[in-house]
Amino acid sequence: RRTVIALTPPSHPDFEEHNRHLCQLLLNLFTSTTDLDSRNLGQALRWSYPWTAEPTGSSSADPLSCARLYELASALLLEYQRTDDLPTLRDAVSTARRVVECTQPADPDLDTYRASLASMLWLLSGRNGDLDILSEASSLVRQSLSDSRRESEDRPARRNLLALVLKRQYEQTGDVHALREATEFGREAVSTAPRASRDAACFKGNLADGLRMLSERTRDLAMAREAVHFAREAIGGLRPDDPEWAGTQAVLG
Repeated sequence: RRTVIALTPPSHPDFEEHNRHLCQLLLNLFTSTTDLDSRNLGQALRWSYPWTAEPTGSSSADPLSCARLYELASALLLEYQRTDDLPTLRDAVSTARRVVECTQPADPDLDTYRASLASMLWLLSGRNGDLDILSEASSLVRQSLSDSRRESEDRPARRNLLALVLKRQYEQTGDVHALREATEFGREAVSTAPRASRDAACFKGNLADGLRMLSERTRDLAMAREAVHFAREAIGGLRPDDPEWAGTQAVLG
């Protein structure tokens, strides 16, 4: 496939399709082997760039191309989580933006793509403290939640993600309204999550942290007790070796 691309001029009508096939082959290789070679992922990223995205709604990209780009963005995110390499996270964000831009408004996967990009932006904001990135993340999650006709099992996780974004906005700006809204979405995430699941425990831990922060700001003792209640429930649903366990335990002081 590399040879085919090397012998095909960029003006050839099949050039972009050859790029897509090679990108998919490299991505499959990266995600299916236990010996992860970041060079395959890097080449998949380079070969994906001819897939240009026009303004939303006018792109000629087909749903399969968008899905392949989404897989690439997800693989880049996994590589960032493995290596903590900031340029890889930036590549993941850039690729995820292209996914959202090239997806048609009626595509049922659009809300999933928006939420995925928002999650990556939230991670990036934790590295660079960019408020514009947080605003973009907030807008994307709200869009993914706005159409009640697209109810899905991911909606509790999206509400929890929006709570995380709003909490960080409060931490960076001191905006109490953002923190209050974070606790509201946190409650909704907890109330709609499957009971006795790890997700439910994580959502309770996030809500407990938001309530703790708000109680410290407002001196509301009842809210502080509620924070302790949710933190204890979260701890009860998490294993001690879970990455969320230590942060939730800290809410209990």
